[in-house]
Amino acid sequence: MQRNLFTARPVWFGSMAAVALTTLLPQPHALAFPEELTEQEVIDQVFLTDTPLPGADRDAHEELLAIRDDAVAWLGNYQGVRTEADYLVIEFENGEVPVTVAFKDDGELDVIGTQCPITAVPLSQAPAEFQAALAVCPDLEP
Repeated sequence: MQRNLFTARPVWFGSMAAVALTTLLPQPHALAFPEELTEQEVIDQVFLTDTPLPGADRDAHEELLAIRDDAVAWLGNYQGVRTEADYLVIEFENGEVPVTVAFKDDGELDVIGTQCPITAVPLSQAPAEFQAALAVCPDLEP
């Protein structure tokens, strides 16, 4: 599994480019059930707790925590999440990341998809894992 918040392959949501986060795998010891979490609660759980997301195995959970920590190191502390028309926006001290949270038909968490971040923090200050994939984002300062 790659430790990239942003993959090199863009995914399109309407007219917005997006990149996919890892698909989370089942974990029998998850503390919350997918049908109990909203999209916003999934994001809050990632940034406000170390509790595994429903469906995340130990490796996926550790990867997600590392991605979270890298995003916070680059964009500053998590400030919250807000809802836009077709997606959510994760707010940080120094930027925002539009995301989509998708669930499988059975309600299990499927994927958290990210779009190009909006920030004045130069891409050169992003973790190395993010830099190559985010090079496709036209509005990021090198």
